[in-house]
Formats: sequence, structure tokens, C-alpha cells
Amino acid sequence: MKDMLKSRQEKKRKKPTFIRQDAHKKAEVGTKWRKPKGLHSKMRLKLKGYSRCVEVGWGTQKEVKGLSREGLKIVNVISVRDLKLADPKTDGIIILKTGKKNKIAIIQEAQKLGLKILNIKDPSAFVE
Repeated sequence: MKDMLKSRQEKKRKKPTFIRQDAHKKAEVGTKWRKPKGLHSKMRLKLKGYSRCVEVGWGTQKEVKGLSREGLKIVNVISVRDLKLADPKTDGIIILKTGKKNKIAIIQEAQKLGLKILNIKDPSAFVE
């Protein structure tokens, strides 16, 4: 598992940013990826010197897809009740948009259950 996470990180570092054809020329086109479809499109023909296209091989492996950097499955939490869905051995939690009082309650309960909180660096300092 650790070597798969490491290879995912290496692959992600080498992956280009896929932008839409002519996005650098026309602002109204936008940068969100769309497949190039023109008959004479150099990008579609994959000619040298033109931006890369999205294709099979740039994705991550099935076993580590959707996992955090530590290899934990991500569980989104809004309330204290959602913590029952998480397993301390395999899951890490991300606290979604809530109020400060609710967030502190979630952190305290997660620490009791031994859950890893992924989107707060130092949970104990946050509670104080």
C-alpha cells in the first residue's frame, strides 16, 4: 500500500495540467478540459509542441484512488452522529462546514474515539 501511495504521488507530480484547446488565446473559452474536436486540430492529432490530451495512464491505481496521503479512507462529517460511520483503523475524517461550537464537539468526540482528523493540523490546539 505504501509503495502505491508513493507511486501515486510521483505520478501526480509529473502529470501536466490539462487545459482546453485555445484557452490561452480566448478568455471566454475557459480552462476546464474539453476534448479537442476540430478536423485539423494539432492537439487532437497529438503533434509535438502542443498541449497534452487526457488519456488512459494518467489516473491513479484502483486500490489507492480516493484515499488520503496517509492511505486512509475519507469520511465527511457534519455532526457528532456521523462519527459512528468511521472506523479508527481505516478511516480519516474531514469536518465539513459547521459552526465553531459543533466543530469543537466533533473534535473532542473524534479524539475520544481515536479518529484521525485530516483537515485540521493540530486539533487539540484548535479546541483551546
